[in-house]
Amino acid sequence: MTLKIDGDNLITMTIQGRLMDLVRERGLRRVAQELGIDHGQLYRSIHSDLRLSTLQSILNLFGYELKIVKRKETKDKGGDRPGQDGETTS
Repeated sequence: MTLKIDGDNLITMTIQGRLMDLVRERGLRRVAQELGIDHGQLYRSIHSDLRLSTLQSILNLFGYELKIVKRKETKDKGGDRPGQDGETTS
């Protein structure tokens, strides 16, 4: 089965998946309690309405930080590159 997902959705799904893995390991109710929110709110936040503030709170709880790092410039080797509108070009 092949899914066609644009880059933004793929990144979001990857982050959401990793967050859920972390939360499952400790327990949804326990994590929600440690964050001071309802477990239903935590579940909905991760699965449908993930906000940067929620992401940062969860990452902080587990000892992670979110960084955006400028990549090193590389020569184009003929691979896919994002276009200006976010779509890949070949």
